[in-house]
Amino acid sequence: MIDEAREALRRGQKDIAREQLEQVLENDEYNAEAWFLMSQAVDTEEEQRICLDNVLQIDPNHAGATAALKLIDGGEATAEIFGDFDPFAEEVEAPAAFAGEEPFFTEVEAEAQPRAKEGLRGVSGNRRLLVALMVFFGIGTLVMVVVAILLATGAI
Repeated sequence: MIDEAREALRRGQKDIAREQLEQVLENDEYNAEAWFLMSQAVDTEEEQRICLDNVLQIDPNHAGATAALKLIDGGEATAEIFGDFDPFAEEVEAPAAFAGEEPFFTEVEAEAQPRAKEGLRGVSGNRRLLVALMVFFGIGTLVMVVVAILLATGAI
């Protein structure tokens, strides 16, 4: 139903999208993607803020909601970074701030990456991975230091 709402928004049919998203949110009020799309289906800035605040309550690292709130608050610098960003685009071009940089994946690797059913993985998943790696390497380093001390003191 979210995909249908997204298509309705692409066609400019906000009322249809809003009805579909209301049904989704009736069944799952913690659906960040539905709230984010709802922010594009509502009519007033106040309603947009409420929807975007709900997104950030569910997923504090949601880049789209953060950027949208900055734009609502008059964040012109954000507009320069994101340019003509289209959240509905099938293929997203790099924002102006990243123009000229190498892509994160080659074209073949990007196609091989699994896509999440409900949307993009987001920053929070990457942050959890980074923290897990830091803990793993921190424990490894601690073990190596303890072994080195034991070797130096002749305990082993």
